[in-house]
Amino acid sequence: MPARHTIRPPRWITPARRDDVPDRGCGAAQPQRPRSRTRPGISRGLGSNPAAAAGLRRSRGPFGCGFAALAIWLAILPTGISAKAQSWTDSLAAMPVSPAVHYLDRTNCVAVMLNAFQSNAVVKALIFMPGATDEFYMFRRAHAQLAGDHLTLLDAIEALTNQTKIQATFRPPFLLLHTGEDYVEPEVSVKDANTEMLLKEHRAPSHVLCNDRDWDYLQPLLRWSLKVDIRPWHGSTGSWHFYRHSFAGWNLTGWEALEAAALAGKSRFTVKRKSVVFEVDRRVKSQVPSLQSHVSSLRTVGPVANRARPVGNFSLSLIPSFSWVEPAHLFQEPL
Repeated sequence: MPARHTIRPPRWITPARRDDVPDRGCGAAQPQRPRSRTRPGISRGLGSNPAAAAGLRRSRGPFGCGFAALAIWLAILPTGISAKAQSWTDSLAAMPVSPAVHYLDRTNCVAVMLNAFQSNAVVKALIFMPGATDEFYMFRRAHAQLAGDHLTLLDAIEALTNQTKIQATFRPPFLLLHTGEDYVEPEVSVKDANTEMLLKEHRAPSHVLCNDRDWDYLQPLLRWSLKVDIRPWHGSTGSWHFYRHSFAGWNLTGWEALEAAALAGKSRFTVKRKSVVFEVDRRVKSQVPSLQSHVSSLRTVGPVANRARPVGNFSLSLIPSFSWVEPAHLFQEPL
C-alpha cells in the first residue's frame, strides 16, 4: 500500500476556523471550544443579544470616536478658544502689584513692575525701552499716582501712560514701554540662515529678570543658554555705549531673548555663523527730547526766574551767564 502524503497549506493562508485545519495524518482534529461572540470591551451579558452588541458597535461619533470622547473634546474646545482670544490687557489685569505701592517714580517704578510681571500665554516679556528709562533716571520727571485697592500691573501701566510721556505698545509677544524717541522694531541682519534657525529652536532660561543691568551681566547669560558666541565679549569696550537693560521675560526662545536685549539696550544685532554681534543702534528720530528743553520748561516768567527750582531730589539754579577771566590776570606778580 503506497505511503500517505499530506499537503500542507502555505503559511500565509489563515484558516477561517480551527475545525477547518486538514488532517495531518494523526487522526481526526480535536473538537475546539467555540469562541465567544463578544468583542473586547463589551459585556458578556450583551453577547447573547446581537442587536444590542451591534448597536454599541455603531454608537460612534462623526469623527470615528465614541460619544464620551466627543463630549470631552467639546468641553475642552471653548477653553482653548478663550485662551487664544485673551488680550494682553486681560493678562496684565490678573497680575497683582504690591499693596504697599501707591506712588511710582524713579526709585521704585521699574523694580515694582518687573517683579509683578508673571508668566502667561499672551505677553512673554515686559520691556522698558531707553526712552522710558530716561524719563525716570535722566530727566527725573516721570511719576504717577496709583489710586484704589487691589492694584494690578494693568493699573500701573494705565497710570504711567496717563500721567507721564511714557507710551505702551503691544508688539507680540512683547509689551513695550517707550516714548516717541524709541523704535519699537529691532534692527536685525541675518547672514547665516542655519544659525537663525538654531536660535529660534533654542530656549533662554525660563525666567529672565534684568533691572538696570549692564551688558556684562546679560552677555554670559545669553552665551550660556543659546550656545553661540555673543559679541561684544564680556569686559570689552564695545558695549560701553549700550543702554542698561530693564526687562523681564518668561519662556523666551533664543531669538526672542536677542530681540528683547536689543530693544532694551538700544542696540542692533547681526546673525553670523555660530555667532551674534551686537552694535549700537544709530537710528535717530527727528523729535528727540533734550536736557535743554527740559531746563527751559522749568523757567518761569517774572522776578522768580533765577530762583532755585526743585527737580526731583536735587535743586537746579538758573544763574546769569558770566564772562571768562584770563588766568594771567589772576596771577600777577607784585611790583
